[in-house]
Amino acid sequence: MRIATAITGDSSAIAAVLNIPPGRPREAPVTKSLRTRLWPRQCSTRSWQAAYNLACAYAAIAADRTRTLQACKHKAEDAQTAAEAKRIHDLVANVITSLEFAVSNPECEMERPWEWIAHDPDFGCLRSTDDEFSMEFRSFLTTQKKRDYPSRTTGDPLQKGWHVLSNVIHR
Repeated sequence: MRIATAITGDSSAIAAVLNIPPGRPREAPVTKSLRTRLWPRQCSTRSWQAAYNLACAYAAIAADRTRTLQACKHKAEDAQTAAEAKRIHDLVANVITSLEFAVSNPECEMERPWEWIAHDPDFGCLRSTDDEFSMEFRSFLTTQKKRDYPSRTTGDPLQKGWHVLSNVIHR
């Protein structure tokens, strides 16, 4: 619970699933500043692996809530459906916050984070194209893909320099 609160600023969704009563004081989210912990014999920053696993947990809760919402939509539109939709939007925001923390952590060992996230089955429910809740997640994935695979321009000076150098070598 402390890790979830430290990374996303809110652990109420996980507490609700685990039936833990609310009432514990909330910690400030770590994503605003990458504060270090100074415990003996431990890493100096919060774990990117914990943030990634937390994103997976939030995605699983969001998938379950989406199924609940689909069942509610078959009934009349009411306040319960709107409240459930808001909870799902909050969960997707927590998924993105956790993934942003994991990806931007200086100790992150993922060479191309987009490949991990785009192919992870835990996030399958958020990659769907017909789901209203996954638009933010797909936008995050698109942005991450652009970071991992920047597009090449035709006027790239490094490419031109390589061709000139290769012509000189072959003469």
